[in-house]
Amino acid sequence: IAFFIFMMVFYAVLWFMIYWVLLERG
Repeated sequence: IAFFIFMMVFYAVLWFMIYWVLLERG
């Protein structure tokens, strides 16, 4: 269970960073 939660958080942060970078680039 803990591993599943860790993966969910990891992917959430990963996609958030990608989305933020795309916004910064315009």
